[in-house]
Amino acid sequence: SHEELLTEVRALRSHIHALTCTVQSLYAELWASNAHCTISKRKCDETQERFNNANKKQRRTGKVKDGPRYITHPQLQQVFEEEDRKRMEREQEEIRKQQEKDAEATAREVRLSERAACEVFQKPLSTYNPRSCIKEDLQILARALKLPDSGTKEEIFLRIKAHLDANASLSQDTRFLGLFAAS
Repeated sequence: SHEELLTEVRALRSHIHALTCTVQSLYAELWASNAHCTISKRKCDETQERFNNANKKQRRTGKVKDGPRYITHPQLQQVFEEEDRKRMEREQEEIRKQQEKDAEATAREVRLSERAACEVFQKPLSTYNPRSCIKEDLQILARALKLPDSGTKEEIFLRIKAHLDANASLSQDTRFLGLFAAS
């Protein structure tokens, strides 16, 4: 009967939406993994370059230099050791801060990717005005549309607007239907 067909169509739509969210969630995880890999690769490249530079210096001279040796008064030695300890602490603190910054960047990438994968955009595009909205909201929308999310808020907004103007068929997609509503 007609009611049974409508019920079955609704069930299929619900199932399709659930599968779409699953696929998009997996896509978000992949995006976050790629971001994490990029950060790790950069760190590896930096370490490799420092290692190569250290080896170049050693190869140029042909011998390993021990560095200068000084004879100092015991009190001056204590001052030097204290300054050296403080320098090492500062370096460790900088390393820790950089690791926290990298972890925050990875967490942000995961958050953006997950929201871009499953969020349903119900507000009209005009509410994403670059002067009044958060850049993260524009980035989520850009990622959902599979557009680059880099640049200023204005650049991202113009990229999204041009994409929606060129792809009016997105107005049929339930995730993006709200973007086409009049404000």
